[in-house]
Amino acid sequence: MATKMKAKYDKYWGNLKNMNMIIFVAVVLDPRYKIKFIEWSFQKLFKKEDADFLCGKVKEVFNDLFNSYRVALNSDQAHQSAHHSQDVDMNDNAFDDVCFAVAFKNDIQASESANTNEVDLYFMESLEKSVYPSNFDILTWWKVNSNNYKYLVLSQIARDILAMPVSTITFESAFSTRELEPIPQLIDEED
Repeated sequence: MATKMKAKYDKYWGNLKNMNMIIFVAVVLDPRYKIKFIEWSFQKLFKKEDADFLCGKVKEVFNDLFNSYRVALNSDQAHQSAHHSQDVDMNDNAFDDVCFAVAFKNDIQASESANTNEVDLYFMESLEKSVYPSNFDILTWWKVNSNNYKYLVLSQIARDILAMPVSTITFESAFSTRELEPIPQLIDEED
């Protein structure tokens, strides 16, 4: 049993170069910890060169994820804008002015969010302080910060990453040493 458990550990955590970085990205997405906790914990757990390698890898994965989501969200917004402009009736001047103003606002917001990197802004801000850490609702925090256009892309990443189950099996079954036994019969055969 110990050999099997060690093999599982080595597969997912034994080799620093092959670790799945998504678990660390989930920590970075917690505004109480961000990248500062990752850097601190890696320095405590690993040799300096390994800690530096892992920190760099987490930042790289985080930035790659951000860029992928930003491209996808921008193409979605462009598609919605094009679809909306096809539906506009060109005979209504007042409606045209409003649509034109909304399109301008959307384009400006998209270009500003592309020019200001949400990742840098997120890392520069101080850590979120929570009076009751056990009651901190991280998904609500991201929802609030997506509604004010502060973290449009990062909130989408947080929604997807933080909703993933960490494991697909229960921890009891991972440590089970007995074979499955047949279910005992609950009804007497005489009934």
